[in-house]
Amino acid sequence: MKSSNEIRFIKDRHLQGIEICSVTESSHIFPKHSHESIYAVSLMEYGGSYWYGSDKSSSLVEPGNMAIINPGQLHSGEPARNRQSSYKMIYLDKNLFTLKGETPVFKNILKKNKNLPRLFRNLYDSVQNSSDILEKEIYLTEFTGTMLSDYSFPSKKTEKAGHEN
Repeated sequence: MKSSNEIRFIKDRHLQGIEICSVTESSHIFPKHSHESIYAVSLMEYGGSYWYGSDKSSSLVEPGNMAIINPGQLHSGEPARNRQSSYKMIYLDKNLFTLKGETPVFKNILKKNKNLPRLFRNLYDSVQNSSDILEKEIYLTEFTGTMLSDYSFPSKKTEKAGHEN
């Protein structure tokens, strides 16, 4: 298979903990790996990719679908049906979500969703094209807030013995 035609990374100099990536017409196969300190959020534009190996048909991300990879989560990237894929990524430092030492766990593949892809595009386009810092912060807050409220699993809190109220 042919490698990526174009991969472009942009790290915003005003927003801490965020980086965007655009992958155009890629046939690259990413072996199983993980990212320990970031959430990787993708929006598939063209083609398709298996995020957990082609033997896991439920992990297919098709155009218009999104995938959220949690920090430390083992995943891969294999083009579906030997086709090239184009997609956009937003990498978010896990510290953006950490509260009292806990980080949330998100649902992994989001299909047929209307709201989050729109918020994804707003943030992505703002980081790529805008010099307005407030606009970027608003889009970041809307996007991460929606991720937390609509797509995270409840965090499990454990109480230490002797500290009950």
